[in-house]
Amino acid sequence: MKKLLVLSLVMSMFSGYSQSSKEEVDYYQSIFGMGKKEVVAELISLDAETKDSFWKIYDEYETSRKELGKNRITLLEKYANGYDSMSAESLNSIMKESMSLSVKTDKLIGTYYKKLEKEAGVLAASQFYHIEFYLVSEIRVAIFGNIPMIEKVKK
Repeated sequence: MKKLLVLSLVMSMFSGYSQSSKEEVDYYQSIFGMGKKEVVAELISLDAETKDSFWKIYDEYETSRKELGKNRITLLEKYANGYDSMSAESLNSIMKESMSLSVKTDKLIGTYYKKLEKEAGVLAASQFYHIEFYLVSEIRVAIFGNIPMIEKVKK
């Protein structure tokens, strides 16, 4: 679990950057994804007959997760860029989008838990769920701990 903590903290470092180019975001996500996959491989119990199906489903999950991650980075940039002159309407829009992304992320993990349970068994699916929610929670805490609280809005 120590590796997971380090990995999540590294990811949180990137969450504070604004004005990230698409290439930078892709680069950060690929580094995070490679390290994460290594950790997952160490922590998930797989037998020979379920190993291939697990990794196929996991790779599908990662593709969808990365897309949601890009959306979260874009949203954080919108928040950072508009912080000093945020209107109530734009702040409300950002908050609703943030809530929607959180729900989509949680739902994605649940969807892939079910797929993995069916193909790789309850133990591997449960370990996947545990790792993913641990990382998501660490990243959420890091993000909210590093962004300033909105103190006023423009009318």
